[in-house]
Amino acid sequence: MTRTTRRRRTRLDTGPWRSALVLAVGLAVAVAIPLMVWRGARRIITSNVGSVVTTTTVTDHRPVVALPATPVALLVSVGTDRRANGFVVISRFPGGGGFVIQLPLTARVQVPGGGTDSLADAYDTGGLEQARQSVASALDVAIDLAAEADPAHLSTALSFFAPFEVTLADPVEQGLLNGRTARLFPAGDVSIEAKDVPTFLAARTVGQTAASVLPRQEQLWRSIVSAVKAKSSGPVGDSSTIGGFLAGLGQGTYVTTTAPLDPTFRPDGEAGVPLDPIRTRMLVAQAMPGAVSPSSTAARYRIVNTTGDPDVALAAVTRLSFFGANIISVGDTPGPLATTTFEWADDVNTKLAQGLPVVFGAGQAQRGGQIVQGVDVTITLGADFAKVVADQRAQDAATTTTTTAPTSTVPARRGKG
Repeated sequence: MTRTTRRRRTRLDTGPWRSALVLAVGLAVAVAIPLMVWRGARRIITSNVGSVVTTTTVTDHRPVVALPATPVALLVSVGTDRRANGFVVISRFPGGGGFVIQLPLTARVQVPGGGTDSLADAYDTGGLEQARQSVASALDVAIDLAAEADPAHLSTALSFFAPFEVTLADPVEQGLLNGRTARLFPAGDVSIEAKDVPTFLAARTVGQTAASVLPRQEQLWRSIVSAVKAKSSGPVGDSSTIGGFLAGLGQGTYVTTTAPLDPTFRPDGEAGVPLDPIRTRMLVAQAMPGAVSPSSTAARYRIVNTTGDPDVALAAVTRLSFFGANIISVGDTPGPLATTTFEWADDVNTKLAQGLPVVFGAGQAQRGGQIVQGVDVTITLGADFAKVVADQRAQDAATTTTTTAPTSTVPARRGKG
């Protein structure tokens, strides 16, 4: 791809309290997808599934339900060399709470003007706006606000919340130019001061990739987020600033996780590793249903899981994704229902909904009792589809004698040392 000239960028400029909130959640990390996400999302999505706002026409008196508005912000953290070292997407729900999703530095994205690059290189060569457009394209969402911050600002802003307690299975070490390794933090219970946070997050030994240190970063950022939440007070902030987004998280349930990379990826000579298309689509539909930008004119789907099993929802997303479906929302509700239903909102989608029981191997199609704005078909997953998924698991286990997961090699960032 043709790289653009690096542009001058402005530093995030906010007040002390807001800066602390902005930066506290800057690189929140997790790797348990989809189970951890689903359990946290249950409390959020269920309480924000929409509210009755009006009726449609004089002849159609079904209630109209609105998906929750979920503004989205992007925060980029940079090093003293002004290179990107962390990306986080924040969504917030109107009643409080939301998601904090870290994007791996090596995630392959489509950059403006054509071509692909790793997310880190997209920022380093094109700045904040190029990163914003690349993330929006990769996730198929609208990003309302983008900002950036450097390590010095991070340390200062976090001083109000420090220290942060973590328990390390292994020591944190840093590779040196002379080939040796310096031990920065010992294994065991460690108290991290604000001034040490940037070092803790960035530390890597020779041979360690950015992906390999995500679990350790997760520990620290979960501690930071909890500290920010514990000291947050007052009304939910607006969504016109990063501080407003984070204030919203402080008032309700939040989930922190990392967008998953494609586990089947094999090096192909291009920079970056593609995101896992299925799990990322499910994560986005959970975290920011009101921000999803349908990628085509195909029907738009909402999935509601009553089974309590996140793998059932993942199986539904997988089946729909094979057809290039626009999955707008994924949530759950107490249940379970016995029978999966496929409810069409408009009669133009009748035949589409009636064909879905064949695709899922379960369920029945019916006209919906309400209309969800921006959704053509609502799929409510019941015990019958859960059995289909369980039977498939058993069949796969019986026919597979050896399972060897393909290794995913994460290439180093190009031209950056």
